[in-house]
Amino acid sequence: MSATGPRPWPCLACGYPRAGLGTESACPECGAPPPPLDTLALLGRSLPFSPWVPLVGSSLFLAFVVGIQIPRIVRSGWIPWDAPLLIMIALVVAVVVSARMLRRTRKRGGDVVWLVRPDAIEVRAAHGISTLQYGNLDRCESRVWPSRRLAKITIVPRNAWGFATSSIWLDRSTFDVERVANDLTQRILAARAP
Repeated sequence: MSATGPRPWPCLACGYPRAGLGTESACPECGAPPPPLDTLALLGRSLPFSPWVPLVGSSLFLAFVVGIQIPRIVRSGWIPWDAPLLIMIALVVAVVVSARMLRRTRKRGGDVVWLVRPDAIEVRAAHGISTLQYGNLDRCESRVWPSRRLAKITIVPRNAWGFATSSIWLDRSTFDVERVANDLTQRILAARAP
């Protein structure tokens, strides 16, 4: 695979920066060997946002509901019977939604590594390791936003619904995202050839 970003990348086992080490040198921190030279390591995130995003969103929702109740209280001069009830319901909804999103972020978010090998893509994420064979894939999609630092690459399996896709968010200053996506597309198309 052609180079698509700065090499060498950090150690895949412990994250130690391998800058200055030879391509065949073991990690001085943990002793892990580097990936083979025919493997490209894509280090990114499986979700673009951090865990604090659900908390901020839920807080804004709660503040909105409370803000709606304040004019009612001021106009009437007393607290209507349903105002505390509505605020409590909004609080419960905010807590439940935040907890679910935080759990989803913890399970699916965070750092993820795609090892692009000649025969398959190995996905290493917080929730486990999976292998995607090129022959079982339908297509590769990329989305690049000029105003964003992160760009997204998505792998779509054959005969699968949207939730079965695998995505990685890459730093555009480190990886040429469109070049990586084109290379993955060529590998998928080559696996289909008779």
